[in-house]
Amino acid sequence: MAKQWKQMVSPVGEAYWARLRREEEYKGKPTGRFSISLKLPLEATQQLLKELEAEYDVLKKTSSVFQGQKPAKGSTPNFGTKEDSNGDIVFKFSTKSTFESKKTGETFKKTIPIFSASGKALELANEIGNGSRVRVSFSVAPKFKDSKTYGLQLFLDAVKVIQLVEYKAGGLQEEAFGFEPEDGYEPDQESGFCEEDSVDETEDGGAEETDF
Repeated sequence: MAKQWKQMVSPVGEAYWARLRREEEYKGKPTGRFSISLKLPLEATQQLLKELEAEYDVLKKTSSVFQGQKPAKGSTPNFGTKEDSNGDIVFKFSTKSTFESKKTGETFKKTIPIFSASGKALELANEIGNGSRVRVSFSVAPKFKDSKTYGLQLFLDAVKVIQLVEYKAGGLQEEAFGFEPEDGYEPDQESGFCEEDSVDETEDGGAEETDF
C-alpha cells in the first residue's frame, strides 16, 4: 500500500501562476506538472510555516527519506517556499500531471479538483487568474535531494476558490503595477486594438519565476 502523507488545507491567500488545467512550463518546455503558488498574509504565513516545521520534525524521525542523510553545515530545510521580488514568502504546491495505473500500466491525465466557496465542483474554461483568493488542499511529504536541498514537498491535491479573478494570458494584471480600477477610457471596436493583438511577454517567465 502506498504511503499516505498528511493532508493539510492552507489559509485563504492570493493565487499566482496557477497551472491547473495545462502543464506549467519552464524555459518554454512543459514540466509535466500542475502547480499553483500562494501568497498569504504575514500572520497566516508564520502559522503555516510553524505547522510545516512540526510535521518536518516528525518526518525526520520516522521517514526513510531522511535516514542516514546529513544536511550540510549551516543549511536549513525548505518547506516549499521562496521569496518573491518584494521579499514576501510564497508557497508553491505541485503534482505530476499524469499518473500510471499499477494494474494496467496505462497512463492517465490527472484532473485537479476545483471547488467554489460553497463546495460545488467548478468547470473553469481558463486558469485561475493572479490575485484570486483561494485555499489549497495539499499533502506533505519528505524531501532530500542533497545536503543543501531538503525539507518538505507540498503536493497539490485540490483548490477551493473564494474569489475568482479573470485569467489573463501571461498572468499580467494591472494590480501588479500598482494600478486600481477607475472610471474612464475603455477600448471599443473602433479603437483598432484587441487583446489578441497584445504580445505575451511573460508566458515563459511565469513558470521560471515559480520554479523552485
